[in-house]
Amino acid sequence: MKLIFVRHGDPDYTHDSLTAAGRAEAAALNQRLRSWQAAGMAWDSFVSPLGRAQLTARLALEGTGNTPVTLPWLEEFRGRLANGDICWDLPPKRYAEDKALFCGEDWMQAPIYQGTNVGAIHAETRAGLDELLAGYGYQREGRLYRVAATAATERIVVLFCHMAITLDSVACLLSLPAPVLWQQVLLPPASLTILGTEEHQPGYAQWRVQCMGDVRHLSAAGVPVSSSGSFTPIFAG
Repeated sequence: MKLIFVRHGDPDYTHDSLTAAGRAEAAALNQRLRSWQAAGMAWDSFVSPLGRAQLTARLALEGTGNTPVTLPWLEEFRGRLANGDICWDLPPKRYAEDKALFCGEDWMQAPIYQGTNVGAIHAETRAGLDELLAGYGYQREGRLYRVAATAATERIVVLFCHMAITLDSVACLLSLPAPVLWQQVLLPPASLTILGTEEHQPGYAQWRVQCMGDVRHLSAAGVPVSSSGSFTPIFAG
């Protein structure tokens, strides 16, 4: 099985929509998806309820006959610190010096997240993800997934959403601390993050990241890669 997370195109956060650059990115993604279709590939699509993801999905799926299903938990990660700041862009020194943020699945117990909604939103992500996967025959069992005899092992699932919720989802699938991914991984707008199941032990599956932040469709279309979400320009070489 493949899970493909698509970050929305370059955002117009004021209007919860896309900039002109974001629309160009979505058009380039449309060409990539059409090439999948031409190769005989089929996929199921899901989308965040937020406008910038909805518009990205609509433009990217145009002409494919694919209609996405809206999943509320795919909304951008809503966790906030006690002062109201988002929880995934901590000051680097504050992040690096807090050992609790690096502690496997116990990172929610870090002092900075106490008294906040971060743990609850992370649990919501995990529950939503596991419910989705269970529908395809993959049932969480600890850090692995048990594979039903009827599992859709060849299915492709595409999720149009946001950077922080994608990274939290990857953390859930790989049993990693989400703050490490939030702080140190960038997913450019309209990029693809692809995970696949490895099922070489009968009856069980683990997830492996095949690529993160893939923008080859933008390069092929001559569309510049946006630096939205980064504190430094993207390397374009």
